[in-house]
Amino acid sequence: GYAIRALEGVEALGVVIAPGAGGSYAGILPPIEARTTSAITRMLNDPETGLPAVAPTQTVPYRSRLALDFIGVSSAGVGYSGSYGVGVVGGAALGFSDMLGNQIVNTAIQAQGTLKDIGAQVLYLNRTRRFNWGAQAYHVPLVGAYAGFVNTTFDINGQEVPGTIYTQVLERVFYQNASLIAQYPLSSTRRFELTGGLQRVTFDYEVDSFYVVGNSVLRESRTDLPGGDALTFGTGAAAYVGDYSFFGYTSPVAGGRYRLEVAPFFGSLNYGTLLLDYRRYLFARPFTLAIRGFHFGRYGGDSESPLLGALFVGYPSLVRGYNAESFTAADCSAAPAGQTSCPEYARLSGSRVAVANIELRVPLFGSPRFALLNIPFLPTEVAPFLDVGVAWTGDESPALRFDRNTTDRVPVFSAGVSTRLNLLGAAIVEIYWAKPYQRSAKGGYFGFQLAPGW
Repeated sequence: GYAIRALEGVEALGVVIAPGAGGSYAGILPPIEARTTSAITRMLNDPETGLPAVAPTQTVPYRSRLALDFIGVSSAGVGYSGSYGVGVVGGAALGFSDMLGNQIVNTAIQAQGTLKDIGAQVLYLNRTRRFNWGAQAYHVPLVGAYAGFVNTTFDINGQEVPGTIYTQVLERVFYQNASLIAQYPLSSTRRFELTGGLQRVTFDYEVDSFYVVGNSVLRESRTDLPGGDALTFGTGAAAYVGDYSFFGYTSPVAGGRYRLEVAPFFGSLNYGTLLLDYRRYLFARPFTLAIRGFHFGRYGGDSESPLLGALFVGYPSLVRGYNAESFTAADCSAAPAGQTSCPEYARLSGSRVAVANIELRVPLFGSPRFALLNIPFLPTEVAPFLDVGVAWTGDESPALRFDRNTTDRVPVFSAGVSTRLNLLGAAIVEIYWAKPYQRSAKGGYFGFQLAPGW
């Protein structure tokens, strides 16, 4: 056990013993002669023998030199399809900083599709003083798609046979940007951001055509269309940012994040964008209830210009189960009179999008203190989820109702379960099963992406 013992003050004073007084030497065990004959005692009394000569010291000023600080999640893959050709996917990120972290350089490269879909970004930030400043440049490709059809006839062996031509237009918008950055942190979790610079936007179009008779595809073709004139803008942005989240094995598990940003664009077109992003992670060991509300939209005079690529709400990072490449002709119901588009697909695009997500994150495998099962070499998270998203334009507002069998622009829902795995710290893989409720011809959908949880 444990005990506390106390001494009176006079008992703790002790007695001073002078060396040699009464034949006593403090710290010397008998025999007393050891103080003169012991080799150890002589060495202790002569600590400088055998040491090298004292070299003159030199002071040099600190020099800020960048060195590799971290390697982000890296991945790579190549695929081939007879209809669509070669596709690449993957990415990597490298971070550099000096010894004190006053200067940082972050680089990233990402691919998601063909060689045209490779993007890159570089950022420099000087944090020597509280007022941070820097610059960034990037090339970011965004791809969207829309589909349509026309009923016609085909000449097959001299006979006119009714059929349909389905077309899918892949629209790529390439953003090139160079800008200056200023940041002022209010605390370790909150800051203001200001940016200003130049942006150039270019376009590329590919049209895939499918000639169908009954259930047979007679022919497929791909045509490249002219991209049109590039757009040039002066840009600026002001943002209030907060981040007090804590990351687990595969996604944030506690705290929260938020970002409020407004950004005007002036030049070839004049409009502004608004970004609202709020995320909250409610932690009850070891479970996390994750909630996200997100809105991004274009507003102002030229916000509906057809020169600007449409925003798409069906990305798996927003609403799972509505990936562009997963749509086929069977997903499309009859379009309203006068329209040839696919209503189920067309309502996923617009100039404004809003998303709401909720997940219950369960750490299945991991360490004993943060997982249901002690399997630390393959951290795994299982998360039942509900995703809701809607896209609209300034000219066409959404019908805010739950409707599974309609051609109207209604919100899209999906529910399912996601599994995220941390592969040796090198990549976070998400495999999910989703039920998209606004695709009446679609059952469950399996999806895959290389990304941490939002």
